[in-house]
Amino acid sequence: TQMEKSASLEATVGPLQTECALAVQKIASMDLDLKAAQETVAGVEEELETTKRSMSRTKELEERSRSQKELTLISQLEEADAITGILKSKLAVMEAQVKVAEQNNGVLQAQVQELQERVRRDAEHL
Repeated sequence: TQMEKSASLEATVGPLQTECALAVQKIASMDLDLKAAQETVAGVEEELETTKRSMSRTKELEERSRSQKELTLISQLEEADAITGILKSKLAVMEAQVKVAEQNNGVLQAQVQELQERVRRDAEHL
């Protein structure tokens, strides 16, 4: 009969409506959880981007610092090379002066020997 069908349908629909209401609540809860997770992900992504920018700036500063240090060292090496060149030139001049002095010494020794020989000869003649 009609009433029995109606009661049977109500018996079937009642638990389904409860199950549907629970499912809707669960979906709403999961939707809130999803939004919270998305916000967390967005925060982490923003933090990641900030960290990447910071690392990039740090790397640029390190490269500039290293480049500046390299330029300073290159300048110091060039200065050292220039000083070495000057000292080598001065050494060459000094060596030439020593050779001239040695030659003059040799000439003077020869003159001294010649004079000694003359003195000895003159002394023999007296």
